[in-house]
Amino acid sequence: MTDHGLDLAVIGNGRTAALVDPEGRLVWWCYPRFDSDPIFCRVVAGDEEKGFCDVVLDGMVDYQSEYL
Repeated sequence: MTDHGLDLAVIGNGRTAALVDPEGRLVWWCYPRFDSDPIFCRVVAGDEEKGFCDVVLDGMVDYQSEYL
């Protein structure tokens, strides 16, 4: 299992929220509400091949963004 530590971002809309890792993968998402069972749960699954959703782009260039 990858050690994500605290290197995750939260995205949400007031009804649900998801955790996204630095590669843009959804690694935890309870849908359709906060108290629903998770659809993606890689954070606790312990399996590198299951429990997440991502979109892989051919020719993707690595990038970083920072805030001041």
